[in-house]
Amino acid sequence: MEHPFNILKVLKAYNVNAEPVCTVGGVHVYVVDGAKFRPRQALSEDLETIVDTAGRLSMLAQGLGAQITTLAKTARAKTRIYLAFREPSTVIGMLKVGPKTLFVYDSFGQVHEEDNMPSVLDFYVHESTQRQGIGHLLYTQMLRRESLEPADMGYDRPSDKFKAFLARHCKLVTFTPQAHNFVVFEDRWVPYAKRQCVSREELCSSRATDERERQRAAEAERERLREEAEARERAEREAERERAEKEARAREVEKAMSSVHDTPSTPEPARQDPESFNDVQWRLNQNTVRMMRDMASFSVLGSSRVSYDRYRNQK
Repeated sequence: MEHPFNILKVLKAYNVNAEPVCTVGGVHVYVVDGAKFRPRQALSEDLETIVDTAGRLSMLAQGLGAQITTLAKTARAKTRIYLAFREPSTVIGMLKVGPKTLFVYDSFGQVHEEDNMPSVLDFYVHESTQRQGIGHLLYTQMLRRESLEPADMGYDRPSDKFKAFLARHCKLVTFTPQAHNFVVFEDRWVPYAKRQCVSREELCSSRATDERERQRAAEAERERLREEAEARERAEREAERERAEKEARAREVEKAMSSVHDTPSTPEPARQDPESFNDVQWRLNQNTVRMMRDMASFSVLGSSRVSYDRYRNQK
């Protein structure tokens, strides 16, 4: 949203009605407080152009039938508008908050009269700067300056993008639909439910979280026991298989040993062809070896006998 003037100079010129909130990464956040406008005070044309242009773009982006954010309405209703812009003349976001008196149903069907409940009435970030942290910056700075928690506020016809934003950044999900289309999340009723001793875990996020944690822990314990049982079964099957293999090997060894002991020794086969030259030579060699063995035996015995006779003669 480009403007033909310096936005920072316009806001500083109306410092009674506009206050700086913060400056982060070249993005300035200012708040325009409608409560500080005097009755019948002349409105700045430049400031009115800034606010009205942002309100018109918000109306078109949300598909609303009428524009809900203008400087004139802000001055009359005593609401506050948080503007995010980059120097010198680019408005990139807008957030409008103010008090609302509402009758709100909780999930029990009980009606609560909320007097001057702080509410987000309009929220818009330019399409060219979405998903860059501009909306988060606006929202967190508003909460800090207003000293509020996200669940303490009501939200006027939040868009699907705004609901997703609240679910992602603030963990606000559960709410009861209202006839006036305001969204008040169930987390707002948690203190009230505790005072009234209402035992509904879905109202208390901490109890719901504890229950989920207990369920996850129980599931993890069951999974651990199941894995241990499967591991024991695998170990028993493995041990049984090893015992069977050892017994099979032992039986095979025993069978092999018994076959070795029971097998008769095979005699050396007789030579079938004694007429060959090699056989004759082999037989001669065998006879020669036998004769030499006999002669050696006789010579030993003869020498022993001679020695014995000589010994007797000496005696």
